[in-house]
Amino acid sequence: VLVSVDSPEISWIVSTRGVVYLRMHGRTFWYSHFYDEEELREVAGRILALGPKKVYVFFNNNHAMLENARSMLALLKQSAQ
Repeated sequence: VLVSVDSPEISWIVSTRGVVYLRMHGRTFWYSHFYDEEELREVAGRILALGPKKVYVFFNNNHAMLENARSMLALLKQSAQ
């Protein structure tokens, strides 16, 4: 599976055989960024537009990762219904 990335330098999301594996590193600084709801919605929309069978999103933005991950999970679940 190819690794997708959202970072200060690049935002690239790809599906490999119906699987999206995305590393969220932050947009303004590596490993130190709080994704706001608008940013999370934008990324969720890009993921869902690929029509994946499975989605793995890992937040590697240190202090905000748990809150951001919970928000992303809620967005993806809401969109799947």
